[in-house]
Amino acid sequence: MAGTDLRRVLSPETGLVLVTLGALPPVAGRTGVRQVLVADTDAPVGGFDAVVADPDRLAAARFGLAAGRIMIRPDGYVGAVADGADVAVRSRPTRP
Repeated sequence: MAGTDLRRVLSPETGLVLVTLGALPPVAGRTGVRQVLVADTDAPVGGFDAVVADPDRLAAARFGLAAGRIMIRPDGYVGAVADGADVAVRSRPTRP
């Protein structure tokens, strides 16, 4: 079951975890942060430390997101939530 796998991936031993929902690329340059993709299948995807299958999209429904990112703190609480639109805007390179 996908929920069980996600709970295992988010165990307290993992530290900071950035969970990505939907078809968003991994975040580059994030040392010390484990990146987990929640997708329709558990097929490996480059740039992510783990991929969790959630074909019914239960995780996305729980957070009210079609796509986005969720930062999970080491204590297991949600530190931040960004929907896909927020992620796209903040991921653009800035100009000096």
